[in-house]
Amino acid sequence: MSKWRPIETARKDGVWVLVYSSVLTGSPQMAIAACDYVDGDGELWVVYCEAGRHVTSVPLHFEPTHWMLLPEEPSK
Repeated sequence: MSKWRPIETARKDGVWVLVYSSVLTGSPQMAIAACDYVDGDGELWVVYCEAGRHVTSVPLHFEPTHWMLLPEEPSK
């Protein structure tokens, strides 16, 4: 099983990972998202939502502090 690691050690090679922050901007709640790191005009984490063949992405609205690999898909 994967464990949370410091964000400084995060993969930045196109692999989706889970990122975590204990503080969401404007809220005392934690936040977890499936993301990829994009190194383009401005380096940033991008949140992905996948449903069938449609994938949408938006910039992450919090600064992650930790990351881990995505878990395996559930068996049917």
